[in-house]
Amino acid sequence: MPKLRWRVCGQRCPERMYTSTWFHFQVGFSLMNYINYRRLLACFSVVCFCLTAAANADVLVLKNGDRISGDVKHIWDAEVTIEPTYSDEFKVDLDAIAYIESDREFEVELADGTNFDAQLHGADSDGNQVIRGANGSVAVPLSQLFELDEPEKSFEWDSNVEIAASLNKGNTDTATGKLRADTTVKLNDHRHLGEATYYREELNDVSTKEQDLFKYSYN
Repeated sequence: MPKLRWRVCGQRCPERMYTSTWFHFQVGFSLMNYINYRRLLACFSVVCFCLTAAANADVLVLKNGDRISGDVKHIWDAEVTIEPTYSDEFKVDLDAIAYIESDREFEVELADGTNFDAQLHGADSDGNQVIRGANGSVAVPLSQLFELDEPEKSFEWDSNVEIAASLNKGNTDTATGKLRADTTVKLNDHRHLGEATYYREELNDVSTKEQDLFKYSYN
């Protein structure tokens, strides 16, 4: 039967106001159950991806009622550049947009030259864009957004997981399984790299090789 042990650690990133989570896990399983485990892992990955995409998406609400979800890249020359998950980035005329919704913080410049970091919180009752900064909220016509840019990323996280197994049945039954995961975390000028490998071999349901490897580096 599969045995799964999880260790979860969290760290809050003040610049972007969200929690980064590190997953360290060890898996011990009978390779006869590998297919079921693979299906479970695939379903878990899809659910996590969908939840993450939904939580982080910016939304352009157009005047005709349509909604475009994705990552707002910048506003310049009366155009909004957005990158949806389903296509490459493209531009939308600012005049075609009713308002923008986003929980992310942007570097904003208004038409009068005012500069500040703020979030875009939809529209007020008069249809003006609500911009929420450190000193409170203001509502201005969307056309007054002269320039908007994503702040320079101070936090980046990239992870990969590989899983492989083989099973041969005959006079002797042999099975192998390998699970490898690596993570790179960048915080400002600091980069942490971690790699873990879990390898098992079985002969006639008897474990013949167990190998665990963990590497960590910093630069």
